[in-house]
Amino acid sequence: MHSGFRGAAACCALLFAGHAMAAGVVPPNAGPMTGRGTLQDSSGRSGQWSVRAVLKDGNFTGEGTLLLDGITFTGPLIRGRSYVENGKCHFAFEKDRARASLGGPCTTDSLEGKFDSFLPGQGVVVGEVKGSLSFGRGSTAAVQNGVLPTGKLTCAWWETQVTYKVGELNNRQLRNSNMATLTLSPNGTYRTANTTGTFVRDGSRIRMTSGAFNGAVGQLRPDRSGAPAVYFERSENQRSGGVHIVDPATTACTKARG
Repeated sequence: MHSGFRGAAACCALLFAGHAMAAGVVPPNAGPMTGRGTLQDSSGRSGQWSVRAVLKDGNFTGEGTLLLDGITFTGPLIRGRSYVENGKCHFAFEKDRARASLGGPCTTDSLEGKFDSFLPGQGVVVGEVKGSLSFGRGSTAAVQNGVLPTGKLTCAWWETQVTYKVGELNNRQLRNSNMATLTLSPNGTYRTANTTGTFVRDGSRIRMTSGAFNGAVGQLRPDRSGAPAVYFERSENQRSGGVHIVDPATTACTKARG
């Protein structure tokens, strides 16, 4: 199976190295961070959460993941709702119809507070969260974000088939991307299964500048195993009129594994 979509438990199994700073108040420019922990909703069900981000000028940018009752979703952090202020860290993320927000008092190595979410098939869920944070060069984000993958990547996306039947969950199926594969060269060229072109790099993003995928924007961030990968978010890959460049949903291009 495609490595970017491993089992639910693996998506939140982030490993942490030693802390780069002593536990204390989180400064507004703490830089790369990772966080993970547990949650419990008002009905007593347990789950997990994780965040990979960069903190600059008091704002977090990155992505969050929530796992509850067998349903997992990952989405980009929402600007303006993901920040640190008055000793509290707040993270909000969404993707398609799913959304989640969590936060509360935090230090450079811990967080404890509340969460609320809406997941298709579950409705609105609220509860409590707690977990650990890691900032600085020892964090996964510091090591992996912005790394240009080498070798051929396999690209795929999830298609959600919505059901309106009471008691049934939406069905999600893995689809091959119209890229099929992606190979990036340090000299600024790319190759997919059926086309070639050029790209330019801007920090942790790449933008295709020619070929069939001209205009597509990819985010350089690690997959769930921590290996460098490229993610094409739907919101960043639309032509005029809303026509998608890559796929109609978020595409993950990761290293294939046996």
